[in-house]
Amino acid sequence: MKRQLITAAWGIALAFSVSAEAITYEFAQVEGFTNGVLSGQAGWSGEAYSVNTNDSGSIMIDNDPAQQWVAAFPTESFDAESNNCFFVSNVVSWTQVETNGDNSIFNVIINDSKSGGTPCRLSLERRANFPQYVLNLKSDDGSNNGWNFFPENLFGVNGSADPDSDEIGFGFSLTKGRVQNEWMYSITLENITSNSILYALSGSMTSTSNLYDSAVLYAGISSGISSEINGTSNRVIKSFSMDQSYINYDIIFDIDFQDMLGPIWNQYHTAPLRAWVYGHITTNGNGVADPSDRYLEHRPGFSTNNAAWAGDRDQVRRGMLFTNSIPEMDISDMYEFSMDYRMFAENSVTDQKFVDVILTTNNYTGNWGTPSSEQCFGQGAEGLDPAIGAYQLGFRLEQDNWTGVGGAWPDGGMKIRLNPVNAEAHAGVINLNDLGITNITDVAGDSESDTLHLRYVAEKTTNVNVWACSLTVSNPVNQLSWTFSEDLTNAIVYEAADLYLGLASRDGFDGIAGYELDNLYSRIVNGTYVPVIDWSYALWADEKGVTGTATEDDDGDGLNNYGEYVFGGDPVPPNGSGDQGISPVFNVESGAYIFSLVGDDTVVAHVLSTDNLIIDSWETNETVRVAETDGLMYAYTNLNGTAAERKFLKVEVE
Repeated sequence: MKRQLITAAWGIALAFSVSAEAITYEFAQVEGFTNGVLSGQAGWSGEAYSVNTNDSGSIMIDNDPAQQWVAAFPTESFDAESNNCFFVSNVVSWTQVETNGDNSIFNVIINDSKSGGTPCRLSLERRANFPQYVLNLKSDDGSNNGWNFFPENLFGVNGSADPDSDEIGFGFSLTKGRVQNEWMYSITLENITSNSILYALSGSMTSTSNLYDSAVLYAGISSGISSEINGTSNRVIKSFSMDQSYINYDIIFDIDFQDMLGPIWNQYHTAPLRAWVYGHITTNGNGVADPSDRYLEHRPGFSTNNAAWAGDRDQVRRGMLFTNSIPEMDISDMYEFSMDYRMFAENSVTDQKFVDVILTTNNYTGNWGTPSSEQCFGQGAEGLDPAIGAYQLGFRLEQDNWTGVGGAWPDGGMKIRLNPVNAEAHAGVINLNDLGITNITDVAGDSESDTLHLRYVAEKTTNVNVWACSLTVSNPVNQLSWTFSEDLTNAIVYEAADLYLGLASRDGFDGIAGYELDNLYSRIVNGTYVPVIDWSYALWADEKGVTGTATEDDDGDGLNNYGEYVFGGDPVPPNGSGDQGISPVFNVESGAYIFSLVGDDTVVAHVLSTDNLIIDSWETNETVRVAETDGLMYAYTNLNGTAAERKFLKVEVE
């Protein structure tokens, strides 16, 4: 039976793609493999791996210290010109022979070359001096992403008492971003043996231009560090999978302000954009003119701008809405908004509100209409208001002092809020020092952040009224990124036919404080939601062309039509005469009786046993009531043991 990662864990990667058939290797004889060195078999490279076709097939990483960090690739590659989303995963197991170990055990990789160069790799590692394992996605530019620690027991390991791991699946996807060298990633880690997802994360990362611009990409595996360093043996790869796809999306707008003359953003007072009243277009950054780069600025107290932008053009508590910017979203669609953001911090502030980005059901037609124009993130003219938040999704960026959020001392942090209904709760914080802001209490300090890239996502999930929301903040200067996510229940927005995007700034600013925005981008990524079908015998019979009743035997093979349905057979002659579906099997070593039933929650089956066919007296071992409704075949196991000298088993369906 093929091992397969739980696809729900891939998040954006699989949910929004149109995919070809995945390529999977299990290194079995039927795939053309024989026992021996992997390199040269079925088109694979890789001198550090040995094939074992016994027990369904696998490959083992060589323990020779000279064979570390050796990559292996199949003959297939990714067509990066026709596709924009790429997946790679494997299923592994190992034995922990040392209490302590360090560094990489297994890696799955994507690279622009099969020879040389640093790949993008997802690494399963050990952590020195701790009974922990680490999962880390490392880009080919050296940046680390999605780093997380896991206790060894999640992998079925318990020190020397139980050193053999469960079967563990891990993998990642990369989806090309709009910005050069930007990728969206999804990571998944799962215990196959216990059928449990241990970790799933999505976010943004950067790469080198070699990876981003390559017309061909290669997926493979890497041996990692030697076993004597990571303290393991029997490093087995039981399967390897790769896939590529194209993600469908509709661009709503893409604005770099280069075609705007300024000084205020009043050139889009018709659909799809309307009503900007708190900022201005400028090419004058800190007194240095640069006509080649226009951007949007909101810094009401900045003295350089006071004379040029007199009046109400930079007033606080003002905002805009992109009218009609978001068409009706289907289930599994994802709304994405991104922008470049530069923050100018204030000294010693608490909960200073900077910018709000809002998805709302409300629209207005004037520059400063009422009442909806007064709305900010989770609040109206009178302050915080959960009733207003109930009509919104989005995020708010704030500045807080270091005591309030645990940010960098003495500068503080940038606080992230994601839930408009509970606008006082924050999803996380980023140290201002990591954003390029340092020593803001000093006259000579740097209060201006690096140019950050923000990406907000709101997915309309298949769970009714639930949105999967996330904000990724990336700093290209130091190659750090942070992802904050929350699942929010919002029936009003979920059921809305029209949504509008708003930006607002609730608080006033002093001195040089404020922010700059550029490269605003908005799109809908189209999902692949398929409505759930309650599978039934009637639907199956109609699809197969069954002419008889459920108790009749159309193909005359001794199994009636309903039995063919339950066990996955073909009831239509002449081909169906030899196909009664998936036959039960018995494992003589474990005593496991394994049988398969169709995914139909009306099916009830009983496992019966006897030790004497002459008396014909059967006892019920187990009753199985199918819970699935999708028409797929599911395997079930009844454990009987091996102590009995003689036992007969059968499955009986009601």
